[in-house]
Amino acid sequence: MISAFVLLLCSLSAFISYQTWHILVRRHKSYQDGCEPPTRLPGIDPIFGLDFFFESLRLQRSDRILATINSRFQKYGRTYELRALGSPVIFTIEPENARAVFSTNENHWGVAPLRASAMTFLGRGIITVDGDEWKRARNLVKPNFTKSNVMNFAPIESRLTELFENIQSGQQIDLQSSFLRLYMDFGAEWVFDETFSHADMKVFEADFDNCLSGSGLRLALGPFAFLVPKTNWLKSRDVVRSLANKYIEQALCSISPEKSQTQGRLSFPRYLADKAISRPEAIDQVLNLSIANMATTAIHLSNCLFILSRRPDIWQLLQAEVAALPNFTFDSLRTLKAMRNLLLEALRLYPIFPNLSRVALCDTTLPTGGGPLGTSPIFVPAGTKIVPSQMSMGRDERIWGPDAAQVRLDRWDEGDLERRAWHFMPFGYGTRACLGQQKSNMEVSYILARMVTRFERIESRDAREWVGRMRVTTRNANGCLVALYKKEGVGDAAVADA
Repeated sequence: MISAFVLLLCSLSAFISYQTWHILVRRHKSYQDGCEPPTRLPGIDPIFGLDFFFESLRLQRSDRILATINSRFQKYGRTYELRALGSPVIFTIEPENARAVFSTNENHWGVAPLRASAMTFLGRGIITVDGDEWKRARNLVKPNFTKSNVMNFAPIESRLTELFENIQSGQQIDLQSSFLRLYMDFGAEWVFDETFSHADMKVFEADFDNCLSGSGLRLALGPFAFLVPKTNWLKSRDVVRSLANKYIEQALCSISPEKSQTQGRLSFPRYLADKAISRPEAIDQVLNLSIANMATTAIHLSNCLFILSRRPDIWQLLQAEVAALPNFTFDSLRTLKAMRNLLLEALRLYPIFPNLSRVALCDTTLPTGGGPLGTSPIFVPAGTKIVPSQMSMGRDERIWGPDAAQVRLDRWDEGDLERRAWHFMPFGYGTRACLGQQKSNMEVSYILARMVTRFERIESRDAREWVGRMRVTTRNANGCLVALYKKEGVGDAAVADA
């Protein structure tokens, strides 16, 4: 017992000594070449940052972490630093810092140190790796997002018809939950090229969600993720990967290489097989594609409906705009100006990935945010985590004006998206920008076009404001509680050709 205690004490002393030395070295380098450190948040524990760590856990459990990050920017400036679990973390809303991370010095930053061990259920794929391995993974999934592969809305339409039939006019419904279920089912078919059985989908949905929740907690804990009980999480991981293997095998048995080339849409399992990808790696690639496809579009859609339930004027504007379309096709939906602006406003105010975190893979610098005035460059040692906050940047009055917290569609008529590139990155930026952004935007547009055609109006049934529940993705903790009122005499037969 004594020897174990002595060993623990020596280990702790060594760790404290290392951290102290590391802090002193970093402090020295922070003032070289014109660099200055950013504002440091005052804390009780300057070595480990345990106070900030436990506060972050408490804020995350209560769904107040995003509001707290935003309030810190208002109090401490546009770039600030804290220490959590012994590691420095820099938060910023400076567009020039975002440019450095996602473009100028993109190779200095990565995600693998954050995600690889926290998201083991995904394996190694486009979401979890860096460098050449990431380039290879991106090349494997990229063919899924060609225009010819995403322009067919028929699989969504069949599920929408069923959902609309089950909606009772004037009765409360949580559309966030409804569309999350719809997209879990549709997303699985799109990725696996197979329809899951009802029983398997129920299991897959529950265990996939458990994997996401567990991964979100592990991402927050970082190097201390081992403290989280993992029995149930590992069980869910094994179930998800087993079902993925089952439906990959089923897809390969049900479609020949010749048919996969003529059916009009890429079969991803067959494509991977043709590339001689091993089964374990195929499971990795398919699950990495799944996480990018299943929840994100459903959350974006429900956020748009959250806005519409409080803005009948925008609902009516969409109705008039959609009524002028000859049909609902990929190309016709792209002409809808108000629709486009609504999608952008929803992403600005309610980003699905509010914190685009990266880790410095080598010693590097940020161009601004240091010193008393917040204008000096910042030295960033390898291992430092940076959090460009999309949530706070999207509500920054210096960027968007005094009405930054309000929904105003015509703000997107004031200039092109390129001018706002480093102020607004809902799908990331640079080479790691989301491949599925066109697919997601077109599907949200299609579903909203169908809804404003089928329903006369939408009403909010929840006075609470949007509250971000941040896990791997971020959704409204309160759901999207609304009532929809069907148009008299309008059914699916009256809808324009999809």
